[in-house]
Amino acid sequence: MSNPRENDLKTTPRKFVLLVVAVSVAAIFLAAFLRDPAASRRQGGTQARQGGPDATQVAALMKKVQENPGDKEAILELSELFSRAKDWPNAAIFWGKAIALDAGNTSSYFHRGHALLELQRFDEALADYGAIVTLKPDAYVAHYYIGMIQKYEKNAPEVAREHFRKALSLNPKDKGLVAELNKELASLK
Repeated sequence: MSNPRENDLKTTPRKFVLLVVAVSVAAIFLAAFLRDPAASRRQGGTQARQGGPDATQVAALMKKVQENPGDKEAILELSELFSRAKDWPNAAIFWGKAIALDAGNTSSYFHRGHALLELQRFDEALADYGAIVTLKPDAYVAHYYIGMIQKYEKNAPEVAREHFRKALSLNPKDKGLVAELNKELASLK
């Protein structure tokens, strides 16, 4: 007959590991919402009404990714959830994981580029928009963002002009974007 105290000693490390995993997932979730508590007060709680991630959903997806780091669907869901919640650090991390799983997905580069812009990590954002242009040369929106970063953050008006012109040459259907591109080009003359 086994000693009950001996069984407790065998399961204690296992319980400890489970507790650490649970606390880690909770910490990631809480960090996402506590980064800027003033922002949630300014928004008056609208983020929750607009479909911000709930703890249960994030925890379930994190568990899926922990069990299967190649679970593309779970990683994309987490990426979307963090982006909608405007949790840019976590959004950038998970869009990066999505890119690692599918380096040809220009949408993941675009979303991570946006998160990196929000984080003011301009060189990394430029690299992502550059990757989009390499994968899909007719991606006029990527040219627009490269031009904006070059103009306003890198003080490189000639490079900006080149990308604005390239975006216009691709005949974008968005009339607002066309007007914006023309305005930016006119301001560079």
